[in-house]
Amino acid sequence: MSKHGAIQKELSNFSQMPEDDREFKGKNKDFLMKVLVHAADIGNPTRPFEIAKVWSESISREFFSQGDKEREFKYEFSMGCDRYTSNFAKG
Repeated sequence: MSKHGAIQKELSNFSQMPEDDREFKGKNKDFLMKVLVHAADIGNPTRPFEIAKVWSESISREFFSQGDKEREFKYEFSMGCDRYTSNFAKG
């Protein structure tokens, strides 16, 4: 999410390009792949609630598992990984 704004701006600029320059291969392929991966990453809330909830709970378990390892090795917690201070609803 730290790059969300930059990706949005790039996509906006891309949409303003002449249609002939907006090809889906060649020079734009890497950019378009980045946009698609980002959209897949943040798109969970657009799913029906019950499906989104299952996926959100799953990723939270994964993050908390990582946080447990970080706690075990006395590392600084990655964002959203400390099960005792992270807020599921806000995450």
